[in-house]
Amino acid sequence: MMQMNMGNGNTAVYYNNGDNTFTMDIPQCVGRARSGSLDLADFNNDNKLDYFAFGYRDGFTFPDNTVIDGGWASSFVKNTIAVANLAPAIPANLSATKVSGKSLIAWDKSTDDITPQNAIRYNIYVQDQSGKVFTYSPASVTTGRLKTGSPILLNTNQITLDLPVGEYTVGVQAVDQANVASTFITTSISITTKVENILTTTVGVKAIHKTIEVQNNGLQKVDVSLISLSGQSLYNGYCVAGSKIVLPMNLNQGIYLVKLSQNNATQTVKVSVL
Repeated sequence: MMQMNMGNGNTAVYYNNGDNTFTMDIPQCVGRARSGSLDLADFNNDNKLDYFAFGYRDGFTFPDNTVIDGGWASSFVKNTIAVANLAPAIPANLSATKVSGKSLIAWDKSTDDITPQNAIRYNIYVQDQSGKVFTYSPASVTTGRLKTGSPILLNTNQITLDLPVGEYTVGVQAVDQANVASTFITTSISITTKVENILTTTVGVKAIHKTIEVQNNGLQKVDVSLISLSGQSLYNGYCVAGSKIVLPMNLNQGIYLVKLSQNNATQTVKVSVL
């Protein structure tokens, strides 16, 4: 972590000791400044965070008697540490599920050698059939290299997309706290129609405690499947017309997908278990 004081003092670096404490160090280089701004970014693509400092530099003398004059200045400081930061693991089990006419994109949380799992962020891109690419934060879809030093990223391992009819490739990458990114894992999505079926007007789905209840108010049997966000099948059964079933599972807290099927109609409902 870095800090620039506004009134007095100079640029300070705080090293994380790993025990909720930090050790402060004042850089002994031309990167010292105050009353300005700091930018941390990997400017030379070596997986090491460099920094750029702009501000008022107080005059001082290095131990080798090199004199730095005071005044407004800007400086680029290259990170020369020997060990480069490793990218986080590529996200696994990327899936795309249709939920209420939209596409729920989900994946397993990634891991990293330094960044805690819950602090890892994610970037996503969508490529349509013409080859046009839309990214959450600009990045190379081939190498995964981020194209901005301050990316806007996702803090969760899922996102819902409302895409028009067409064929798409969706990619997801993991990004650690130093903005080093993994390569993308990809999956394909085919959107053939935006017409909703009427299953959810006759079938109710809700979470009760640690299970899920399905109420069939229609005139025909409905097939019921329970699926985790990672795509794992947890339950398969049916609910006859005019009846109610409670899925026989003690579910953990989280989000689940209930797939309802009847004749040629299919509807997927997202349910939160608290």
